[in-house]
This record gives sequence, structure tokens and C-alpha cells, in this order.
Amino acid sequence: MKLFEPISLLEQVSQIYELPENVVQRLTHEILMAELPWKEAYSDYQSSGWKTASLLNASGHSRDVVISDCKAVGTEALKLMPATENLIRSLNLDIMWARVARLEPNSFIWEHRDFAELKKVPRLRLHIPLQTHPDSYLVLAGQRIFMKSGFIWKLNPTFPHGVCNRGPVTRLHLILDCYVNETLRRWLESERLDPSLTQKLPVTDVNPVLSKASALMNLGFNSCAESLLLKTFHSSLQDEGKSYDYIIKSYQDKRETGLAKQWMSKKQVFLNQGVRA
Repeated sequence: MKLFEPISLLEQVSQIYELPENVVQRLTHEILMAELPWKEAYSDYQSSGWKTASLLNASGHSRDVVISDCKAVGTEALKLMPATENLIRSLNLDIMWARVARLEPNSFIWEHRDFAELKKVPRLRLHIPLQTHPDSYLVLAGQRIFMKSGFIWKLNPTFPHGVCNRGPVTRLHLILDCYVNETLRRWLESERLDPSLTQKLPVTDVNPVLSKASALMNLGFNSCAESLLLKTFHSSLQDEGKSYDYIIKSYQDKRETGLAKQWMSKKQVFLNQGVRA
């Protein structure tokens, strides 16, 4: 499957609800001041630097951050942030899981798809950007998208996507995984995407990157080479899974068949290939 199939970008990501600036500022201040029990999870999917704390989840424990279908209950972290809790409750959404997520500068989340392990019911992921920067962006459908604060953003994470923070500040988002209800349907009727917040990724020559990665592998720095190749997804227009293919072929060329097979398996898991019902 290619990344640039004729699927509407609006179907994958959009701005669906506007938030007043003072609300965003209040939430940002409250979250920054709270001593949240941050936990790094999904480590295989990232370069490190992405941590979350759950506010609503299945167990009520904020360090339980691996999402699942549930009737969500508040965690101890939510109790530390009354303004955030008031906003979440006021939205009238059917929230499955709520998290605060932070992505440190020079950190990456690799290309992947979400929700494959969950029930096949209508659901979407909502992002409320609080602290961000134009160089901290979502990559989706061959576009880099700056999720600007002041809006609730819809993301359909069943499409391949990734994130990077190449900016100078920590990216801080409130993330709500929601079952689709009447409120969310109503918001979707007026969804939009400001074209000034999107930028098509360029077609670039990856051969210099491949050569550098090969040299690193020859020196035994495999993880550095892998990271270098995975980052091509965030900077150049390419087919779905191509960054993984670069790694697989690099190991095949070096007759490292075991490592090549490991990355074939990872690619299947990350992109839910052969996993979906």
C-alpha cells in the first residue's frame, strides 16, 4: 500500500473544535506545575523522549499507559489538575482513554498505525496541543502537519503516521481516545484543515543517508544506522513502510539475515500488516 493513495487528508486529520486561548494557557500551566508520574511506553515505536501519564483509563492508575478498550475511570493524576478535569468532563465525549503526552526536543515516533488490537468500533483520537512549535509536527499522507494550539484536532491513527520534535521546546499534548458519539459526530460536520499548517514533504535523494547508514553498520553502530533510516519518514516523501524497507535491505546486503527478519516482523507489527481482522 502506498502512502499517497487518493484518501482525503481531511479524513485522516482535521481541526474540529476551537478552544479559547485562556483555556489552553490554564491547562498548560496546570500540567506543567503538576508532578505527573511520567512513563515511557511503546519504546520500540520511538527514539526515546516520548512519555505519557494517564488521566482516564481502565485501572485508575496513571502509570498504566498501554491503551485498551474500557469504561474509563479517573486516575490519581487527574485529581491533581482540576481545570483539566473540568474541561474533559465538559466536552461530553465518550472517552476511552485520556493521557498527557510529552515529546522532548530531537525525539521521534516512528511510522506506525494504531488501534489494531482494539475492538472494531468507531473511534478517533483527539489531540489538544498545549505547548508546541512549528518544527514539532505530525507526518501523515506525505505531509508535515503542525498541530497548532487553540484547537481540538481529530486524528484517525489507523492510517500510517509518525511524529517528530525538531523544535526547541517540549511538545505537550492532551490526548483523548474516544468512541464516536453524537457530540463528536456534530463536531465532525464542521471539521476543517488550515492549509497554512500543512506542508508537502519533498522528494529527496536518500542515497547519501543509505551510504552513511551502511558505514555506521560496518562500524557496529547498528542502532544509530537504524535510527538514521527511520527518520527518513519524517523528512522525505515515500511509500508506506519504506523506512523499514531501507533497514531490511541494508541488513540483507550485509547478509545479516537474522536482523533483516527481525525488522520484517517489526514492520508488520508497526504497520499492522497481517494483524487486522
